[in-house]
Amino acid sequence: MEDVKVGALSVHKARKLMDKNFLGIERAKLRFGKDVFAENEKELSEMVFSKNFLERYKSTHILAAVPSLSINDIRDKFSKLDIQNEAGRKVELFNSDYEYFRYHNGREFAKRRGPASWRLVRKSKLPNSQSKTWKEQKALLSVGQYVPDARIIIYITIAYYLERKIKLFKDCFIRTADTYTSRDSSQVVIKNLGNDNGLALLCWNNLIHISNLGCAVAQELG
Repeated sequence: MEDVKVGALSVHKARKLMDKNFLGIERAKLRFGKDVFAENEKELSEMVFSKNFLERYKSTHILAAVPSLSINDIRDKFSKLDIQNEAGRKVELFNSDYEYFRYHNGREFAKRRGPASWRLVRKSKLPNSQSKTWKEQKALLSVGQYVPDARIIIYITIAYYLERKIKLFKDCFIRTADTYTSRDSSQVVIKNLGNDNGLALLCWNNLIHISNLGCAVAQELG
């Protein structure tokens, strides 16, 4: 990342810069409890960002404080919420017709808790990543880009919807960095169904390449 001593931004100023594309610590604590960032809240709160760096991504990416929660943790918490759209209809955050969250909840990728951290994730799939195999999609990554874990994409997708009522990755499949098992050649895939349907979790072979299968992408912060 660029030298943060020049044009450095505090978390508060970064929130103002990113505007609607910011998911902060306080909102996460309201949804998950005040101790959700207990191990490193001070460190995250004192994070310093480069203004010039964030300027380049403020329209296309979301800057999010992602808690140290597994996919199962996120599902258990959010699935209990009674969410309605603007028309008063119930919104399913996890799709009831694709009950793959429960089917996969015993897998290591679903139970894994990564470190709480700031993430800068693109709001749409990696450009030109559709109709490509997993190997071909990874070859598109530029310096400083990486494919985020499924738990990060799931958390940001749902938190962003709750804050903005906007569905990310709507009606497309998104590959993530997680594999089904440690010896498997299938990436974990997220699909955010349209209308009032929610997220679906699938595992597809890495050789599959179809027109609406893209790849998630995030930008390193330093």
